[in-house]
Amino acid sequence: MKKTLTLLILLIMVFSLFAQADSGYLLTWGAIQSCLETNDIIHVASGNASNHCLALKSNGSLIAWGDNNYSQCNVPSGNNFSDLATVSDYSIALKSDGSLVGWGWNHYGQYDVPTGNNFIAIATGYDHFLAICSDHSLYAWGNNYIGQCNVPSGNNFIAIAAGYGYSLALRSDGSLVAWGRDNYGLFSVPTGNNFIRIAVGYLHCLALKSDGSLVAWGFNYYGQCYAPPGNNFIDITAGESHSLAIKSDGSLVAWGDNSYGQCYVPSGNNFEAIAAGQDHNIALKSDGTFVAWGDNSHGQCNLPSEDGYSAIVTGGYSTDSVREALNNGSIYYWGSSGYLLNMIIYGHDYVAISEGVNFNIALRTDGTIVARGDNQYGQCDVPSGSNYVAISAGFGHCLALKSNGSIAAWGNNDYGQCNVPSDSNYIALSAGSGHSLAIKSNGTIIALGSNYCGECNAPTDSGYIAISAGDGFSLALKSNGKIVAWGYNQEGQCNVPTDSGYIAISAGFYHCLALKSNGTVNAWGENQIGECSVPQRNDYIAISAGYKISSAIVRNGPVHNDDETQSPETESCIIAYPNPFRQSGAVTFETTLKANETGSLTIYNLKGQKVKTFEVNAKISKLTWNSKDEKNRQCASGIYFYRLSTNKHQETKKLVILK
Repeated sequence: MKKTLTLLILLIMVFSLFAQADSGYLLTWGAIQSCLETNDIIHVASGNASNHCLALKSNGSLIAWGDNNYSQCNVPSGNNFSDLATVSDYSIALKSDGSLVGWGWNHYGQYDVPTGNNFIAIATGYDHFLAICSDHSLYAWGNNYIGQCNVPSGNNFIAIAAGYGYSLALRSDGSLVAWGRDNYGLFSVPTGNNFIRIAVGYLHCLALKSDGSLVAWGFNYYGQCYAPPGNNFIDITAGESHSLAIKSDGSLVAWGDNSYGQCYVPSGNNFEAIAAGQDHNIALKSDGTFVAWGDNSHGQCNLPSEDGYSAIVTGGYSTDSVREALNNGSIYYWGSSGYLLNMIIYGHDYVAISEGVNFNIALRTDGTIVARGDNQYGQCDVPSGSNYVAISAGFGHCLALKSNGSIAAWGNNDYGQCNVPSDSNYIALSAGSGHSLAIKSNGTIIALGSNYCGECNAPTDSGYIAISAGDGFSLALKSNGKIVAWGYNQEGQCNVPTDSGYIAISAGFYHCLALKSNGTVNAWGENQIGECSVPQRNDYIAISAGYKISSAIVRNGPVHNDDETQSPETESCIIAYPNPFRQSGAVTFETTLKANETGSLTIYNLKGQKVKTFEVNAKISKLTWNSKDEKNRQCASGIYFYRLSTNKHQETKKLVILK
């Protein structure tokens, strides 16, 4: 598994804590996926584990596109087809007279279909087929090495689905039955008789209840079984290692493996049907158009230009790309590095997030920490207590800053990266692949852990306000707005820009991002797939560098292709330094306002209560706060937020007070 590093950004935007908080748009570059559209589709059907697609035209004929190694796209002629299914390298179709036809790879006799004309529904597994007969009994054929074709008796079956050596069926009484492979929890079939729809991926299952809620079980390496809560779902489908659902408002939600962007669902609330392939999806809109996204290595997202289709089915393996976003106090994760990185952590009380490799940690408003994912090194065994104000996750270890200025460290300690000196004067931290960085209140840096590439040879001077640890290298920001770097420099990641004016930094795997006070972003280091090709604009407000991917929050939304050379008008902005700062010290706010722009700078506690308010205008560029409220009372240590509100702009950022 490739390593993905997501490091601490102290200026995290939080929008839900205040009724009028500013909003931002999430922008990404590097590993970018695209969507394709065509029209006149009125129905879609689901399949999994192949790289080709089938479509049923309104005249009853078939068309196929994508991988054709085993002639799986050489569809039979005729215009009397009524249903179809595909998986891996073969396909099957149901004719209007109730008979079946199959084609493609036939290693296990998959398309040696049964004779007769009494079939009403079909489903494909990895190497076996299922069919429902007109008397609602089941029939199966193909590979039976693990009993996946040993169908249960009875004539009350109304839906079927199949995966890798595994079969699932829905009875008319709303109950479920499974047979075949009995590992990965596949036989942990939920009880009850309120199920109305089922879907099976490679080794995981989904079921939709009559109340609109979801249940998932089976193999969960990529988080494909972390179904979102709620009772507003109307349809489901499962790819090889990802899941997709339609909500009652017509919008889409996806979770699980996102190696090819298959979980980057298109926006909108007009979707009516969905089909998940191995690593790609097709969705049908209410206006008759459909979109395809995800893996397109075999042209499976190159939708045919013909029209007149009435049904489609897609079948559907990964690079690592982990992204995260904090908005409205909820945390959204998506990625391909396994475990639960593509799940959503639900709730509205999170103020900070950080990604490790195959795990993640989050900080709540009450100062407690939660963690989920791979726990090989104990990196998810978070410390107890409710006095934490900042967090950072590395390759297999974690750091957390307490309100008293001390640091807790846990997880992998092979290089001593968790042996943080016991002290209570730290103000910032960052966890890298095998080393840790921290800034003390006097502005000096300490580094510990692996020093194979010199990543712990930190500068000895003072004046540092932010740090970010990459893979074998380190990045630091000084109070004068300049950047320094040291350690591994094979990709030029330590060749930092020489100008000043920077307010935030982020070190990825082999590349870096830096945010300037004028809202622009600079990038350097490895640029293999465009991770340093920053879109030209000047309204960036937060940045994050990962593995071959860059993310940022922008104020004004995307710049469209037809005007991408234009930058939005520069908005007013505000920064605070040092941040965190101690109760015994002070924080300086620096504002950049346009002529005739006036407003206020207000500091809030986590309950949303006003603590202190300052007036601002174009002539006031700096303000100092001594951590005391309007009644000159000392504020407690912890997390606060400061909001700049003018007649032209609003923005809210995080502030930390240490004891």
